[in-house]
Amino acid sequence: MQIRVRLSEQLGAAVRQQAGQRRVHVHDYVRHLLERGLFVDVITLARVAQGQSQPMPQQIAEAMFETRNLLRALMSVRDQQTVNRAQAEAKREAELCVEKGGGHASSAA
Repeated sequence: MQIRVRLSEQLGAAVRQQAGQRRVHVHDYVRHLLERGLFVDVITLARVAQGQSQPMPQQIAEAMFETRNLLRALMSVRDQQTVNRAQAEAKREAELCVEKGGGHASSAA
């Protein structure tokens, strides 16, 4: 699943600069901000810097929090799938090892 985020030119430049300072890819940096709910703070600061002192519209904040929550859910599902795959693979390897009468995992290969 791919989520696209459009940023204003100024905000995009600021995010690219921050990512560069941290020596990470921009998409990884944005994902990091979204996952931790920090992207709202970044946009709020950018709005203040641009002279837009009004609070962020609730719809925008809701969309960002929803995106963050979806990313967290996807990460937890991915992590659980990884655990399930590792457990299934370990079980298959152990069964092969026992069937061949070997006591070492390398004999299952």
